[in-house]
Amino acid sequence: MQLPDLDPDDPRTVSQQIANALRAAILRGHLGPGTRLPSQNELAGRYGVARETVKAALRVLDREQLIISRQGSGSFVRSRLSTTPDVTEFLVGAYDRPHVKIDYAGWRGETLSNTLPETLHALRKKAGSVKTLRIRLLLTDPHLATGLPVPIDPDVEPSAIQPGLVKLTERAVSRIRQTVEEIRTTGLAQEAQVRVRTLRLGPIIKLYTINDERSLIGFYPTTEHAMAVEGRDIALHHPSGWEATSFDVNEHAQQPSFASQAHAWFESLWTTIGRDY
Repeated sequence: MQLPDLDPDDPRTVSQQIANALRAAILRGHLGPGTRLPSQNELAGRYGVARETVKAALRVLDREQLIISRQGSGSFVRSRLSTTPDVTEFLVGAYDRPHVKIDYAGWRGETLSNTLPETLHALRKKAGSVKTLRIRLLLTDPHLATGLPVPIDPDVEPSAIQPGLVKLTERAVSRIRQTVEEIRTTGLAQEAQVRVRTLRLGPIIKLYTINDERSLIGFYPTTEHAMAVEGRDIALHHPSGWEATSFDVNEHAQQPSFASQAHAWFESLWTTIGRDY
């Protein structure tokens, strides 16, 4: 299994980058249920870090109930992971229409930026049946101090973490734009566009709506994470998208009532306080 290298431009701590790499491998099925993770020494050697850094990464995955540690045996992917809807397959479902609309409201769209490229195989199978693709992102403005994320230490100014938040948002938005550009230039859709607006609202929920008909919703729990700022780690109260359990609400509610209300909620923010990014 190939794990990605550390990114020196990523403001997240090294332990969080390692946790992100392992988490992605688990959620994408590269590390299946019951699989033993590389040992702490192997991971420390792979990334050139101390074992304590690896232990901190594994503690993150343990809190998220993705792995279980066995004394003397190592860490293993849990046999029973959450059976929440898969975002990739949810997005693929949008391509059944000739005119595709995907709306996302949330923090910075990082999950969408990672999963959207994985849906291109489905578009290729459609053989030109998708005429137009329109994606809209309604994100928390990373340039502004909001209620979340926020330093735990009251003596640390919230402005200290803004450059890192801006960088993370720009990376996610850039990946989404690059994917949409690939869709357009390769003719997977005759027209493809993405628009981004931002809000002065901290991230509370994430919402995906496809074709104004189907919705996937999750709530951001607030956890503790650290961000590397000028050579030191700043502890944050932090919304955790990876720990947000998403629900395909149309399986539990009368359609189209929830989807129509979710669409109306998105439109109300998009057309009033949303600002072009």
